[in-house]
This record gives sequence, structure tokens and C-alpha cells, in this order.
Amino acid sequence: MPQRFWAILAVSLNTVMTVIDASMIVVALPTAARALSITQSQAISLVAITQFVALIGLLPFSALGDRYGHNRVFRAGQLLFLTGSLLCLVAPNLLALLAARAIQAAGAAAVLSVGIALLRSIYPSASLGRGLGFNGILVAMGAAIAPSLGGVIVAALGWRGVFLCPIPLVLGSLLLGRHLPRSATLHPVYDWRGASIYAVAAGSIAGAFSCIAYWWMPLASAALFGVALVVGTVFVRRELGLARPILPVDLLAQPRFALSISAAFVAFCGSMTMLLSLPFLLEALVGDRPATIGALMMAWPLAMMV
Repeated sequence: MPQRFWAILAVSLNTVMTVIDASMIVVALPTAARALSITQSQAISLVAITQFVALIGLLPFSALGDRYGHNRVFRAGQLLFLTGSLLCLVAPNLLALLAARAIQAAGAAAVLSVGIALLRSIYPSASLGRGLGFNGILVAMGAAIAPSLGGVIVAALGWRGVFLCPIPLVLGSLLLGRHLPRSATLHPVYDWRGASIYAVAAGSIAGAFSCIAYWWMPLASAALFGVALVVGTVFVRRELGLARPILPVDLLAQPRFALSISAAFVAFCGSMTMLLSLPFLLEALVGDRPATIGALMMAWPLAMMV
């Protein structure tokens, strides 16, 4: 039991770390936009880049975990995230900051891709449901605390201060990593070709939607949609013919599963759209007061937690 407790704590710290990082940066966006002399849409790219990298990386990283062990991918993700966080603190301009955020997001994607698999190895079967519920509570708590905490940090340390907060959590998790169970190799061979095709398809569709935000890029958006359609079709056909696919697309043939996934996707898009625009609206209403903006934004995750 003692080793199981420390292993749960190691995974839990990373869960809170990723949620806090994703939520606190939203509060800092208006202040960061002024400090870097960039537009609001450019500031939002600091969040968009993390979603973009996570979209591309989650499935390939999860397959890497099956091939080389979930523990190894988890630890590698922690080191990537820590490296990206430190680079964010010293990035001199928007381009460098985006590159640092991409490294940070790759680490978060690696950690998240194997987190649930590690929980299955840690908890006994009879307690797995409780363990997943506890993990869900941590996500909601992190999302509830992050806006208010982020507002206080931005007011006290400036907008770069939000990159400091997750660092103690990832360091604590790294120290506890020796208690994580050693994962067996589930797949003898890693499907590099499938992972590459998926990355191109996912990156193309994400890039196409990003281009829509800029009215002067319709041709680029149309071209990327075309690439996503062609490469995505190749990927789906290839996955359907494999015994161990990276993405089990055959599950989408089940109406209940497909409807649930579609509903979750639409709900996530709606909530992210609101959360990304809300700090700028609140700044227009209450002025340059990050702590107040963070406190007002707490209402959303608190309601979700209840």
C-alpha cells in the first residue's frame, strides 16, 4: 500500500500540473498581449499551439507507451514539460515562446497519453472506478484553482510567472517516479508509418481550421482541408486492416460510441471557445486586474466540479 500511495501521488501531481498549465495561461493572455506588443488573436496562439501539438502527439505517444513501457514515456514527458517550462521563462519574443510552448505541450501529451494506463496498473481492479473518479476530481479542482491563482501570480510576478507554478509539481512527480509500476511491452513493433500518417492528417485538419480565423488565408485553408481529406482516408483504411491499430476507428461504427464522442467533441469546442475569449471580455469590463479576472473565471470550473 505505501508504494501504491506514492505512485498515485506521482500521477496525480502530473494531472494537476497539466490542468493548471492549461488554465492559468488563459488568465495571463491579455497581459502577455500587451507585454509582447501582439494582437489578441496572436496571444490566443499560445493556447492554440498546445492543443495543436497535443492533437498530433497523444495517439503516437500512447502507442510508444505500449511499445516501450508506459513508465518510460511518462518520465520522458515529464522531462520535456520541464524543459519547455524553463524555456518559456526566458523566451524573448512570440516565436520563441511558441516553440517553448510546443515543447511543453509535447511533454504534456506524453504524460496524458499513458496516465490512465498507469492508473490501471496501480489500482486493483475492484478500486479502478474509484481511482478514475479521484483523478477526475483532481482535474476539476485544478481547473477551479488555476484561474484565481493565475490572476494572483500575474498581478504579483507578471505574466511569465504562470510558467513557474507547474515546475514544483513536475519536480515532485519526478522524485516519486521510482514508485511507478514497471509496464510490460504490449506491442513488439512500433507502427511508425501509421503514427506519421496520423500526424499529417491531424496536423492538416487543425491547420485548416486555424487558417479560417484569418480571412486572407482561404486558399491555404482549402489546401489543408484537401490534404486532411486525402491523408485521413488513407489512414482510416490502413487502420481498419490492422490487428493492433493506433486508432481503433472501427469503434465509430457503433452508434452509441460515435454519438458520445461527437457530443464530447462539440462540448469541448464550445467550452474552449468561451474560455479563450472570456479573459478579454472581462478585461474590457473590469480593466487590467488579473486577480479579479481570475476570480470571476473560477465560476465555470466550480460549477463543472459540482
